Amino acid sequence: MQCLQIDLSVSLDFAWSELEKLGATIAYSEEDFEKKQLHIFEFDEKALLSLKWIKEVTIYIPAEINWNDQWQLHGANFKGGVPHIDLSPFSSPSILKLQPGPGFGDLSHPTTYLTLKLMARYLAKQPVIDVGCGSGIIALTALLLGASFAYGIDIDPNAITHARSNAALNQLEANSLFCLPTCFKMDPSTREALICINIISSDQEIAWQTLSILHTTFAKVITSGIMVEERAFYLKQARNRGWQLIEEEEKEGWLAFCFQQLAS
Repeated sequence: MQCLQIDLSVSLDFAWSELEKLGATIAYSEEDFEKKQLHIFEFDEKALLSLKWIKEVTIYIPAEINWNDQWQLHGANFKGGVPHIDLSPFSSPSILKLQPGPGFGDLSHPTTYLTLKLMARYLAKQPVIDVGCGSGIIALTALLLGASFAYGIDIDPNAITHARSNAALNQLEANSLFCLPTCFKMDPSTREALICINIISSDQEIAWQTLSILHTTFAKVITSGIMVEERAFYLKQARNRGWQLIEEEEKEGWLAFCFQQLAS
């Protein structure tokens, strides 16, 4: 593992996004008044130090990550060992509980909030497909908002295990399916769906090309994980996929969009 000391003038969100664009895999972050750190799996040190806002790179052998401690730092209303996510801002009286674990998503990041905000506006009783599901927060919230079924897809087997445990914790496993992209299958009669993709733009392109089964659905597509400065390029990319922009939202320098896709 490598510990990156980040310049205090740079936001961790920006640093996280830029490193993922390079291809680095990030484990977790730490921040207080005196330091900002990102812990990543070993990556080209020369490439890292070419980024002027990385002040130091330290290599170390990691101890096992204590996910309980990590989630306690950021998880909303953390008690009894789990965050309790209040869904009332998204027109639901429900509370979603999440087990600490390796999957991304505890509502502390603006992109998750934006995705849920747009999803609440456009969700009816159709199936929801959460691409890059992480902890399962988007798929499981969709069920609590009235989705008929929720699919969660992720390339990380640990995230799939984490999302399944969260489905069981909230007694939603009967109406959800979490799997790797290679295992994803959808009811062939499904012609309408709501697709949610909350990952950075470069990963979105890879995921979309991989999941060609989604290209034939008459769907609304909600995306997030795009920074404000990426907007023009991203919208051009979306048009190339055949998506028509309906609405967009911004929070703390991050963007989320809702598009309409016509079945091909």
